[in-house]
Amino acid sequence: MVLVLVIIIISSVLIGRKRLLKSRYKRLRLLKESEAKYRNLVESMDDSVFVIDSNRKVLYANSKLSKLLHQTSENICGKSINDLFPGNGVKRLMRCIDVVFEVGEIDKIEFKTTINHEVYWLETTLIPRYRHNTSDYIILAISRNTTERRKMEDDLKSLIGTLKSQQETLKLLSSEVIRAQEAERKRISRELHDEVGQALTAISINLELIRQDSVAMKNLKQRIHDCKNLVEKTIEDLHRVTYELRPAMLDDLGLLPAFRSHAKNYEKRTGITIHIDGPEEIEQLDSEIKTVIYRVFQEGLNNVVKHAQANRVKIHIEMNRGKVIFSISDNGKGFNTRSLLRKKPEERGLGLQGISERVRIVGGHLHLKSKPRQGTILQVDIPVAKA
Repeated sequence: MVLVLVIIIISSVLIGRKRLLKSRYKRLRLLKESEAKYRNLVESMDDSVFVIDSNRKVLYANSKLSKLLHQTSENICGKSINDLFPGNGVKRLMRCIDVVFEVGEIDKIEFKTTINHEVYWLETTLIPRYRHNTSDYIILAISRNTTERRKMEDDLKSLIGTLKSQQETLKLLSSEVIRAQEAERKRISRELHDEVGQALTAISINLELIRQDSVAMKNLKQRIHDCKNLVEKTIEDLHRVTYELRPAMLDDLGLLPAFRSHAKNYEKRTGITIHIDGPEEIEQLDSEIKTVIYRVFQEGLNNVVKHAQANRVKIHIEMNRGKVIFSISDNGKGFNTRSLLRKKPEERGLGLQGISERVRIVGGHLHLKSKPRQGTILQVDIPVAKA
């Protein structure tokens, strides 16, 4: 009887142990299947995933992180975060990890790192989790590569800055154009009134005296001679005013003759010697381009006499590889171009701004080369459409 009872007890224990082992085996199998599914899910993600322990070392890294760091998962595991992500940006990541371990709440950070001499931005979400069968935290980190987005944001900021600068320049140029137009109208009006108007008034008086026959015959020739001189001076003044507005020679004879005519008057007025070099094929250029080059020529010479303290100027123009290249070089005092470019548009001088804007309208570019005591070269390159 006792033997039967012992057998029953042993059988019960064995059956219970078998059921327990079967249950544990089932749970272990389900756990492994779950881990396999989780691992496959993590490996298929487009983000870098890694697990950090309390010592700030990596316990696990998926293939995306391996690819990013150019290391195998085996090499990554066991390394500290500081070793994996070089640069000062990792300090911000480490501070954020410390906070997550301390507080036990999810946090997010974007930091910069340099990998194989390339800069990367990583937006990283840190998720605290209890380690299995312990009270210790581990952190699940999910990092998304945001480098392209950052570059686009930086490019957008740069573009916005450029557009704002150009808007300010255009406002400045627009207001200056209006002021220049008013000043030019005032000057022309004053010259017409003071010189041409006075001459015509004198002619009118002389003719009236002749008509009234109130002048003695001996003075008649002198009166007529005075009228002739006044008419000639008036014609000369009108020619000068119209030439300054737009030289007829530019339209009638071409760009190089207009250069030489202006240079001749410029040399007489300033004492600066001008040498002009250019081929006749330049005259085949479009009228708009020739006008732009002539205005650059005028403004460039104005800048020389105002600022350069030069005694020689060389004008060179040529056609080269589908572009017309025009330059004005002087032997003046020169200046630091970097300090000029650092200035705001309104501080650079409206002459250069005007030249740059004129050249830009026809698709060209302005280049300025200068050094202190080494003179200045102003060059414009303008594309020419093929015939």
